[in-house]
Amino acid sequence: MSGVVASGSAVGDTLNRKEEALWLFQRFTPGSAVDNLPFAIRTSAAIDLTVLAAAVRELMRRYPVLRTTFPARDGVPARHLAPVGDPPVTGEVVAPDDLPAALAAATRRAFDLTTDLPFRVHRFALTGGGSVLMLVGHHIAVDGQSGGRLVPELCRIYQDLLDGGPSGAAPEAEQLREAPPSEGSLAYWTERLSGLDPRQLALGRARPDPDTPSFSGGRMGRDLTDATRTALHALRRQLRVTENMALLAGFYALLARHGAGPDLVVALPVSTRGDAGHAAVGYHVNTLPLRVRVDLGAGFRHLAGQVRDELIAGLAHADTSFESVLSEVRLDGAGWRAPLFRHMFNFHPPAVVGPAGHLPDAAWHPVDAGLTRHDLHVAVFHRTERLDMQVEYSTEIHDPEYIADLVERYELLLRAAAADPDRPLSTLDLWRPHERALVVPPPPEDTSALPGALAARLAEPAAPALVEVDGTVRDRGWLAGRAASIRRHLAAAGVGAGDVVALAAPRGGDLAAAVLAVWSLRAAYQPVDPAQPAARTAAQLDDARARAVVLATGELPAGAAEGRAVLRLDLVPEAHPSTQDLVDGLRASGGDDLAYVIFTSGSTGQPKGVEIAHAALANLVRFFAGHLGLRGHERVLWLTTFGFDISALELLLPLCHAGTAVVAPPEAQTDPRLLLDLVTRHDVAVVQTTPTIWRLVANRLGDELAGRTVLCGGEPLSATLAARLLRSGCRLFNVYGPTETTIWSTVAEIAPDVTDPVGVGRPIAGTALHILDAHGQPVPPGVVGELCIGGTGVARGYAGRPELTAERFRTSGGVRLYHTGDLATWRRDGTVELLGRADRQVKLRGRRIELGEVEAALERHPGVTAAAVVVQGDPQGDGRLIGYLQGPAAPDEVAAHARSVLPYYLVPADLVTLDALPRNPSGKVDYRALPAVVATAPASARAETSDPLVAELVDLWTDLLGAPDLGPHSNFFTSGGHSLLAAILVTRIAGQIGREVSLPELFAAPTPAELARELRNGR
Repeated sequence: MSGVVASGSAVGDTLNRKEEALWLFQRFTPGSAVDNLPFAIRTSAAIDLTVLAAAVRELMRRYPVLRTTFPARDGVPARHLAPVGDPPVTGEVVAPDDLPAALAAATRRAFDLTTDLPFRVHRFALTGGGSVLMLVGHHIAVDGQSGGRLVPELCRIYQDLLDGGPSGAAPEAEQLREAPPSEGSLAYWTERLSGLDPRQLALGRARPDPDTPSFSGGRMGRDLTDATRTALHALRRQLRVTENMALLAGFYALLARHGAGPDLVVALPVSTRGDAGHAAVGYHVNTLPLRVRVDLGAGFRHLAGQVRDELIAGLAHADTSFESVLSEVRLDGAGWRAPLFRHMFNFHPPAVVGPAGHLPDAAWHPVDAGLTRHDLHVAVFHRTERLDMQVEYSTEIHDPEYIADLVERYELLLRAAAADPDRPLSTLDLWRPHERALVVPPPPEDTSALPGALAARLAEPAAPALVEVDGTVRDRGWLAGRAASIRRHLAAAGVGAGDVVALAAPRGGDLAAAVLAVWSLRAAYQPVDPAQPAARTAAQLDDARARAVVLATGELPAGAAEGRAVLRLDLVPEAHPSTQDLVDGLRASGGDDLAYVIFTSGSTGQPKGVEIAHAALANLVRFFAGHLGLRGHERVLWLTTFGFDISALELLLPLCHAGTAVVAPPEAQTDPRLLLDLVTRHDVAVVQTTPTIWRLVANRLGDELAGRTVLCGGEPLSATLAARLLRSGCRLFNVYGPTETTIWSTVAEIAPDVTDPVGVGRPIAGTALHILDAHGQPVPPGVVGELCIGGTGVARGYAGRPELTAERFRTSGGVRLYHTGDLATWRRDGTVELLGRADRQVKLRGRRIELGEVEAALERHPGVTAAAVVVQGDPQGDGRLIGYLQGPAAPDEVAAHARSVLPYYLVPADLVTLDALPRNPSGKVDYRALPAVVATAPASARAETSDPLVAELVDLWTDLLGAPDLGPHSNFFTSGGHSLLAAILVTRIAGQIGREVSLPELFAAPTPAELARELRNGR
């Protein structure tokens, strides 16, 4: 048990675990002031600095902890009580407008606990009259309750001295000795925290922990509304919980609804003073890690009961703080900054908030030092007739706008819970009215089938339709005649309404004519790549139930033609039959008719045939014609392989709107000079392709794109690439859409001040975006969910795959949605930000990694034109990040760049330069075709290193972490290490190897091999 030590007695030289943790943290993050606590009052009086110094000396005499230093003895921190000496008092004159910055600067001055007294007193004389008195104490000697006692007492002593009273009348204060944690409590917390996955603790929009955090923080506050206070009263009455419990349960629910958990730990500070030590000054707070598994399918009543039980049990074992538990629990994947919890909650009842002091007009004055240890710390103060909520948050982890939204939704959640405590937490409405207005889908365009519009354009026979690769200009009369000829042959082969016709021809006039011919028979086309394996072609034709196949030349592979009519375009004569049947057939097409079946890769390796109706295609083409401001007779580059759905937009956009399609040869996709020459020679107005190809072009780009419209989609667009393109003078659009929702579903025009991550904008006409959580509920802005798409563009489904169609195309609330598998969030302006695919998110030794984030960072190096990153090996064992680079930069230079912009666990272990990244027919990076990389060093096994320094460090790693399988490349922090163990490790390194290592150095070089290299370099 804790006990009071009589005045004049020592509390012992040895530090307890939580004091030791603070000492180690301070020593190995030199210059950090995150554990400094400021307490300030403002008074109308002028404070005499000489009298104040005498008052501080008296305060030091009364409270020995204020004259205690914590030097190291044989590397171990100890307590040293010094006699009363010169008081640490400063004074300065400041203008009121400069006061907040002055208070923050004084608070941010770090203590050296080995030599400095653990407190300072600052007096700020205000130029307009009055003063501010601030005491800053290090947490090792002062907690919140201590500051609330010390400052008022300092004011009383000062006033007594100023009035001529005695200065030493009060005896030296009694000190509180805290007993070590009981075995029962240690066992309780160890059991409660067993199996915790620290990766679940962060909010969904949390940024990765920096290697060497600055602990920069922000603060905001608000009074809870009357409606929220009424809701709390109702929750207390209905659920038989205290106000504190209701608020804490709401905090858990808020975190879970914003992507944390569901297995959550929230830190709760509790005083260890007891009745006997209520007046004790010092660090007498234990932080309890309360673990609750939040079931979003249950109601608030259930959660409040969990929180009540957990809190009561935790308070029964409150003699143990989390610092004592850390060494007993293995936390795989925990970050060193917040290994056990990332969020803290504190409730201050009325008795805790005492008077400011006895100086004239004295009142507590807020101080924001801009520092915090935690991702989020919510403190609720019970003031007279109000509840004051103060929120601190890490600005390295969260943006202020995100936290402001979170705070407002906290109140919405409490009110919704009070209205129906049994309603599932996942369905509590956290949307604000203005947010709902932002995400209202736009109305559709004219969805009448495009073939009718094409028929009208064919009435202008002399107007150009397309320019062939060899420069031949095909007018619309030629196109109509050629299409009529092909139509006649297909009709003779029995092709009719509802059939599918496979097209295996290169981009050009014949392919465009074949599309018109197929549509005029109310059939659908199916692009086929003649170069793909025969078995793949046959399977696709079977899935789509293709009635006929149109070839440019040659023959279909054996087996693929069986049971199907085959038409060779080189055998169709250049006749000029009547086009009336063609035109009539095009006009007869309906919006519900199938326009095309296009195959896209499947996660199982079996391609999926996506069925798109004419209404969906018409909506898309008409939207982009208007949105891009396409004028008649402008030219669009037909660049993309026809098997990639975006190729259809390049063809139909000009054909339906009096423009001209310029056919690019296949080589233009890999030859930037050829592509740019085509654009300028033919004065192309619109160019569309993927970021992979635009990266090739960007490094050769001058002013060739000036005044033109550029579409970029199919892969994430980086801000670096966007800026390069914009500098050319083009108008740039970032477009996004799965094949299953008809080419593009969103569009964003990019501004010159673009930053990562680049948003994908708003939905196109007739498209409804839904971002849903795991329970199928729409999430408000700032919350991560799966992007689901509804509206006109949604495909019929997958040809011949009813089970897969039912899995990915689901109806909810009468709305049919395609589930993309993409993670996304609404931005505050109603636009969408993609956060990667779940299938490109990996966990490497417990760390969640978005591979696209690493690729974007590598591509920010000026010598890298493209990058691809994969995981090679076992993600839980010897797995490594491998980066593949395209461009002139040396791998060592790129590695140094990566270390400067990425956390250590996101830096690839190997970087390999390729002449060009492999790409699939859609122009995207083909990750499966990337070559395997042989590890240049063993991933584990100490026996395989001949370097004695590395072997010595491996021994230290192994002894401290208790893991026998560690090796030269074992990362300390992803192998079970955390901040306390890291502090112990650097102490042992200093003692055993004779070299001082700072904690930031260990963060930057967290493996034995890397640290050995840094030690030899003398860094």
